[in-house]
Amino acid sequence: MTNEQEPLTPQSLDRSDTMRVSLVPELDRAALNALTERAQEPQTYFGRGLELSDYDREQLAIVATTADKILEPSYSDPDWKAFEDLVKEGSDKGILRSFTTHKGTNIPTWCIDGGRKTTVKKIRTDADQVAIEVPSRIFNLYHWTNTVESIKNYAVSSNETLRGRDTKNLGRNLQQLAQLIGKPDTE
Repeated sequence: MTNEQEPLTPQSLDRSDTMRVSLVPELDRAALNALTERAQEPQTYFGRGLELSDYDREQLAIVATTADKILEPSYSDPDWKAFEDLVKEGSDKGILRSFTTHKGTNIPTWCIDGGRKTTVKKIRTDADQVAIEVPSRIFNLYHWTNTVESIKNYAVSSNETLRGRDTKNLGRNLQQLAQLIGKPDTE
């Protein structure tokens, strides 16, 4: 039997669809869609042409809070705790370093998706780099957690600070969190 990897989807979290958080009425999908489009326009590279209003920042905070509520039950997974402990240990030793992420994710390359059946463990990659191998559900949870944290950072960054960042990530992260949060019950 192969150790298949789960696709990076909201459904890959270990929860049922009935656990989805109902969207709060303050979530303005039209404003968030417009912000997502603005953030991904070619002229907004490294923050040029994108300024977040107070309302935009409020919407980002609501998205992050809603996503946090969806993710919260997954944080009680013992594998998540084991992963956090290894990340802390590796960070304290200064051995978990990566300037790149896995394609399409917000996960540093030292975190390896070992598939559904693996356990959380320290490994060495083929390139002799220290890494942590995790089950797919933990890999996916780490992606969603980092995505939420990124949105929180955008919500509190000044417009001056945004000029030094690649705002296309904001648009990509908003698109991904829209998948996690799902469609409102009224649609």
